[in-house]
Amino acid sequence: MRKAATILATVALAVPLVASLAAEPPVDIKNLTRKQFEALPKAQQRKLPAFRVFPLMVQDKKTPAQQAKAMMVFVVEDALYELRFYPSLPTGRESGKLRMALKKFQRSVGYKPTGVLLLGEWEELVKRNKGLRYYPISLPSGLTPTFGALFSRRR
Repeated sequence: MRKAATILATVALAVPLVASLAAEPPVDIKNLTRKQFEALPKAQQRKLPAFRVFPLMVQDKKTPAQQAKAMMVFVVEDALYELRFYPSLPTGRESGKLRMALKKFQRSVGYKPTGVLLLGEWEELVKRNKGLRYYPISLPSGLTPTFGALFSRRR
């Protein structure tokens, strides 16, 4: 009996150690470049906050990071609106309403409701919207004039 308790205690101590050794190294998301992101394993990419990574995908010389992020916030709001999680028309700005809508969506698909959209959850959001397509949009003054093409739900 004592031997079994010792073995269980040893295993209980070893499991977290092995898990920590096997865990992926943390990603410095603030200084992440597109090239570094693309080099990450898919499983690690899917765990990153989408609004931090989206600007890496959209940003170019004509589209600064802030504008790229606003574009993607708009797309996420629109996708949540189409699924009836977001209560009003998209604005392109992060807000309490967006976090609440994200939590509702996350709960509905069985994810932990954090209000922070991860890339894996973004993939699920796109799938539930039956894909996205391009269409031109404009944001309220102060952000930018007209954005070029942007994703939205197929109509």
